[in-house]
Amino acid sequence: MKRIAEKGYVTEHEASFIIREILIALNYLHKTKRIVHRDLKPENILLISPDKKDLSLKLADFGFAKNIPENQYENLRCGSPYYMAPELVAG
Repeated sequence: MKRIAEKGYVTEHEASFIIREILIALNYLHKTKRIVHRDLKPENILLISPDKKDLSLKLADFGFAKNIPENQYENLRCGSPYYMAPELVAG
């Protein structure tokens, strides 16, 4: 998200597009591949085009990712603490 930091802001339209892209990627991982990322944070969201108007992205750093079989849940605490879900931090 270096490009966004350099610009200093994103418009509401740009932010909604980025969030939509992230949700599409996560939906694909969860529903199709049964993979949970477990370390989703701004540093792991890459804008892939050098064109500043193109906000297409890729998710990166699958070091903590895990395949979760159907009807099972994962509650292992891993990833970056500042970006963890509150329920994982609380135990």
